[in-house]
Amino acid sequence: MGLTMYGHPEGQTSAPSSGPLVLGTLTKLSYVPSMFQTDIHRWLQSFGTPFLDLLMRGISIAGEEEFLALIMLAVIFGSERRRGFLLTQVLLWTAIVTAILKDTLALPRPVDVDAAVRDVAGERNVPTPYNGRGATGFLDVLPADVVAYFRSMPHLSFGFPSGHCSTTIGVSGSAAILWRKPWLLFTTAALMVLMPLSRMYLGRHFLADVLGGVVLGLLAVLVVIMIQRDAPTARPPGFIRVLNVIALFALPALCIILFPGAPADEAAMLVGVNLGEAWTDRMLPQPVRPAGRWTRILHVAIALIAFIAFVAGLRALVHMIPGIGVAGNTASRLLAPCGAIVLASWIIDNLGRGKRSIP
Repeated sequence: MGLTMYGHPEGQTSAPSSGPLVLGTLTKLSYVPSMFQTDIHRWLQSFGTPFLDLLMRGISIAGEEEFLALIMLAVIFGSERRRGFLLTQVLLWTAIVTAILKDTLALPRPVDVDAAVRDVAGERNVPTPYNGRGATGFLDVLPADVVAYFRSMPHLSFGFPSGHCSTTIGVSGSAAILWRKPWLLFTTAALMVLMPLSRMYLGRHFLADVLGGVVLGLLAVLVVIMIQRDAPTARPPGFIRVLNVIALFALPALCIILFPGAPADEAAMLVGVNLGEAWTDRMLPQPVRPAGRWTRILHVAIALIAFIAFVAGLRALVHMIPGIGVAGNTASRLLAPCGAIVLASWIIDNLGRGKRSIP
């Protein structure tokens, strides 16, 4: 005898007359999710209200690239530059690895394989011809014909692993390690629950996707722990310089060459950040933590304006040059953070010199 999505036998259209509301709620809460099935999304969305839709979309904002870039600028220019720079490495390397896995595995999203899953975020890739074409068992994979159908489409956004989960957990967990603040640890723990729920409720990711993202984010935190424990002063300076060149420039450049598309874009941003930071380290005095709340806010505002100006200017330039294509987009992704860091650092340094020169 078949089962509906909440476990009622086929043909049973209502709960028993005694306590229908309580029994219905308990039946919903007893649902057991599976890795690539869409039942969990329809189950979560059965609790949907306009407020819950808004709340879940708001939680997902914490995983958006623009939001995380703002956080990085705030940390680098408004708090402690060195730790902010390391946190930016975590963000972009996690994004690079996530993008490579997405493009390599090329697995569709829940809203792609089941038209019954509501596209709460309004980000459905393409209109789907499928209904209920998720996996059939807990550990089963998606049907081969469904996967092949979406892999044949150009410029599609794939699902596994969840980038929102990997980057938010990687960044927040690494921040908790670097700053050793209890509230950052609590934030990481909360994101490990709320971000997966948000992404599944919105229909953007399977359970397998969000678990993969969580694991990837935790691996990034583990790398930061290893870096913190492994004192670089115990190794020869020349060896450290070689490692820095490989990690900061050679590996991201290799990603740009080998993985076009989203991985190349993220790698280009990483190279740009590293070039900007290397230039400011060599050409400008060693930056210190700015004193005073308003001074820190001013520094962050300068960095944000510089970044927006470079992004807007380079995008306009790319559109003006015919035939520049993918190479131009990758170049703009590299130059924008590099130029913004150099310009903002130069402005802030000159502002500081002006204040010091006042008798």
